[in-house]
Amino acid sequence: MNLSALETFYWIVKLGTFHGAAGKLNVSQPAVSARIRELESALGLALFDRVGRSARLTPNGRRMFEHAERILEDVDTLLHQAGSSPAVSGIVRIGAGELLARLWLPEMLLELRQRHPELLLDVEVDVTVNLRQKLQQGDIDIAFFAGPMQGPDLRVFPLMDMEMCWQGAPPLIRPGRSMTAEKLALLPVITLPRVSFLHAQTQDWFVARRLKPRQLHVCNSVSVLQRLVALGFGISILPRMLITPGTGLHRISQPHPLAKLVMVGVMHDRNRGRPAEIVGRLAVEFAQRKAVA
Repeated sequence: MNLSALETFYWIVKLGTFHGAAGKLNVSQPAVSARIRELESALGLALFDRVGRSARLTPNGRRMFEHAERILEDVDTLLHQAGSSPAVSGIVRIGAGELLARLWLPEMLLELRQRHPELLLDVEVDVTVNLRQKLQQGDIDIAFFAGPMQGPDLRVFPLMDMEMCWQGAPPLIRPGRSMTAEKLALLPVITLPRVSFLHAQTQDWFVARRLKPRQLHVCNSVSVLQRLVALGFGISILPRMLITPGTGLHRISQPHPLAKLVMVGVMHDRNRGRPAEIVGRLAVEFAQRKAVA
């Protein structure tokens, strides 16, 4: 009996079919069947009742699955604590919200490739509501976006609390000069689409002050939105860390502080496995380094 057989057993149970496990592990279906025969022979137990294309656990199989899950978790913990980094291959499907994709996702992915050059990445940038749906449907393995998320079999890990502020550029604003909420409402405002947390934060900020912006423009690209603000097209609530030399962005001082945007990583338990877990651990590590930079 070996770990590959236990891992194969785990994924058949999680995905419900031998075919699904083969795709997840990037091996042939005969190889999956051979691993299970090896495991059943070593244990002297039948683990599955084969019914059509599905694989249903026997009573012995259900008991063995609990042990196999604990063993795989212990092995992952041991390797992580020991700093061991075995060769990792296969494809990991990563979803990211626009803000994180603009701020530090490319740098993190470069570091990921340097650590695990055999790992293939399938990266998708989308709004949070779509990423949540794709994660629950199993279309992506791990996702990074704004806002909390709860649900059965979800592993949620905090990344960072992102400081937000109103930003603009001349000629709309005078850098360093404070502005009231009433004055901000008179300026053109730009934000992300309605399904985004940034849009909700912008609307809520005005509603809390019983105001309505005279013009509210929507743009589905953070990079384009940022450029529009830098050109003086309008003002926007954006992460403060976007203000760097050369961007043309300026913080607008105003007396009402903005709530921080909570960024999280989420992984569905059915996507448990070394590639997704490695990406999640690196994301936490990377976010912590960014937070103190």
